[in-house]
Amino acid sequence: MDTIQEHTEKLVVDNNDFIGRGINLSSAKGPFTADLKSPILKIQAIKKMVSTIESLHGETKVQSSDSLSEVYSKWEISAGVDVKTAFFSGGMEAEFSSVKKQNMCNRFFKGITNIKSQMHTLSAPEANNRSALVDFLIDNNLVNATALKDINNSSYSAQRLFAQYGTHVITQGITGGCISISASYSNNEFLSETDFSASLKFACGFASGQSKGGFSEKDKKIFSNVNLSATSHGGDERIVGTLTNYEKIPDVFERWSTSVENKNHVLTDILAAIPIWEFCSNPNRVNELKKMYTGTNQQRFKTIENFSPSPKEIETVRIDHLYTKKTVGASVRYHYQAMLVNSRDQNVVHVVKERLSPDVYALKLKTSTHEDAYLTVIEQSPFAPGTFTYVAFTGDKDNQHAHFELIPTGANQYLIRSVSTNRYLFYTPESTNPTFFLKVLPRSDSRIHPMSIWKVTPLR
Repeated sequence: MDTIQEHTEKLVVDNNDFIGRGINLSSAKGPFTADLKSPILKIQAIKKMVSTIESLHGETKVQSSDSLSEVYSKWEISAGVDVKTAFFSGGMEAEFSSVKKQNMCNRFFKGITNIKSQMHTLSAPEANNRSALVDFLIDNNLVNATALKDINNSSYSAQRLFAQYGTHVITQGITGGCISISASYSNNEFLSETDFSASLKFACGFASGQSKGGFSEKDKKIFSNVNLSATSHGGDERIVGTLTNYEKIPDVFERWSTSVENKNHVLTDILAAIPIWEFCSNPNRVNELKKMYTGTNQQRFKTIENFSPSPKEIETVRIDHLYTKKTVGASVRYHYQAMLVNSRDQNVVHVVKERLSPDVYALKLKTSTHEDAYLTVIEQSPFAPGTFTYVAFTGDKDNQHAHFELIPTGANQYLIRSVSTNRYLFYTPESTNPTFFLKVLPRSDSRIHPMSIWKVTPLR
């Protein structure tokens, strides 16, 4: 039986060096450097065939949904065999309803802007004819010999092959900087989705230079009732971490935009890719790989779209290194503050772990009262506003900041990642500081901070 291990080499992509590399479109969470696989084409040999042009500056897209997981799934590659939509622009043709809804529950939004972009394309003869392009690459010895051998080797399992080389080889993509805003709106007022989308698009425009001045009174009214978070790829990502409220958006986004330079460009979009089975000469092998990819990808989207938790998806667990204490002098909102635990302290938190989507959970504090208190990212401290990010047991599971991904690293051991901020929780056992920090670990960083690994044990 094959031992399947994902390709985890830390890749440094210089300009267009991602052209010719593989990517697994069944599992990639985005067009990120860390999701790239081993080269399928000979990178140095094809460099002279890659053309680069300046792309449109500051394109902005907005998406919305009743479900946070649905918003994120709409940005992904479609379930078909071919690349039907790009990561950045995928699913962005949604029509926003002009019908006003009473928002007794959350409505989730996501806006994203690509800036200072360069489009890189493999400009080979017959580039628009996939079959002819593949023949050209093979005939001219531009395909990595080891990769070509593995792709055609029937004893090399599809799972192992996809883990090493991905499912597709990239032939066109975009580098630059990318910034996104996630927002949720929940109150008793009537809200026009069209108005909200327009305000979010205007906010994103401060990164691209399309928006000038400040927010209108209408925008201010909308954003004053919104939970906002922002993430960036490329440029100085630390700048975006200083965003604590909508009033800082113009300054933060403009400073981040200035920080995006050629030397810190990242891969932000994939526009074209060739399935690796196109390099197979054996029809049976072609069908094997195509069937594996199609089945896996369709199941992935079926799981996302049709997921509804069963009773088995809710369980009580114990989380070591975490306990609660009533805060002094703070508002009721911070009543159950997440605390750091001294290494000699045996106190732990018992939480109800509720699965919200295939990989996302809400963690509810198990108390003797009926009060709901979910672990939630708090982006502004009442003690030192704007200084740091921490979490507390407050809010409800419909709050996007209460959604966490549990990433297994061993038996009952997990990394806990905030979905809304893309930050990993970590602790410092010797600290007496009551502030529970979140540490940013880059997705491409293969090193795991030992204090970011949590022991989560089911309680029988």
